[in-house]
Amino acid sequence: MPFRIATWNLERATNAQRRADAQHRMAELGADVWVLTESRRDLSPGTDYRLVAESAPRDDADADERWVTIWTRVEGGSPRATRDDQFTACASIGGLLNVYGTVLPWRGSTWRGHPSANAEAYIAALSVQHEDWRELRDEPAELCVAGDFNQDLSVRSYYWSLKARAYLEFALRECDLVAATAAPNDPVWQLTGGEAACIDHVCLSAGLLRRLSGAPIAWRPERDGRNISDHPGVAVTLTEA
Repeated sequence: MPFRIATWNLERATNAQRRADAQHRMAELGADVWVLTESRRDLSPGTDYRLVAESAPRDDADADERWVTIWTRVEGGSPRATRDDQFTACASIGGLLNVYGTVLPWRGSTWRGHPSANAEAYIAALSVQHEDWRELRDEPAELCVAGDFNQDLSVRSYYWSLKARAYLEFALRECDLVAATAAPNDPVWQLTGGEAACIDHVCLSAGLLRRLSGAPIAWRPERDGRNISDHPGVAVTLTEA
């Protein structure tokens, strides 16, 4: 059967209506693995999902908010340690797949004392995550890195920094990962007619990339005229292993 991996930034899912709308959209999409960012540990994609990994509680929010949560309806999942437990989470799923969820610094944000200017915070955070990816790359399991990268990989610069983009492209290449959501297959670019581009990505190791079925998809972050988030969600579908 096809296997779908999706990621969505839920902009903190700030009220009950937004949470209900998000759950309705996620039920429609039916992904097997969800990497949710700016979400909550009590916000499940559905009754048949388990929370298999989560980042540490946010220090600027209530006890249930997380930068990253990873959910699956596949049997046999367990959390993995990462070098940045605030903005990343990692799970081993089914023994054959490692899923690494991330939120990388956005324009204006700092990271561990590094300023935003000149993409310093972005590159510092990414260099730490890069070490995790490199170790996971060397394991027998396939690797998917997904989440809010806060950086486009589109045909022209959309957001945020050419310097950040160059380092991201290097880190992915060095770890044998390919962003399935990059140009020319950027689904947000297609969805918006070139008015926006993906900054939320799904990146796949070679074995997963060979199983990619069709183009990635994106959906507008709304339901019945109500906004759910300020980010579209994106997903890829894989053929059966």
